[in-house]
Amino acid sequence: ADATYGLSRSRVFYYPSHLAQPEMAALDQLSSRRLLHEFYPNLPHQTEALPWMARVKGGFLVGLGPLKHLRQQFQRYGKSPAWFIRRTWRRLRP
Repeated sequence: ADATYGLSRSRVFYYPSHLAQPEMAALDQLSSRRLLHEFYPNLPHQTEALPWMARVKGGFLVGLGPLKHLRQQFQRYGKSPAWFIRRTWRRLRP
């Protein structure tokens, strides 16, 4: 296989060594289990095998993610109110 196109074998299933268990649980909660097992039957982890506390923390990550994003946006607006006004004005104009 030519590694210059698409995924190389070195990048397949490397996420367990890069993600924490709560992050894997959060991804599992946001994706369809049936489709994951259908398209990737050899996934290196199973949600049921993750510890209970990792699944709970993953739920908090999923639930608090939008709030964290909003906080970051408001911090950005506070640092540069002129940018926020210009952006809003551009979006309101036809």
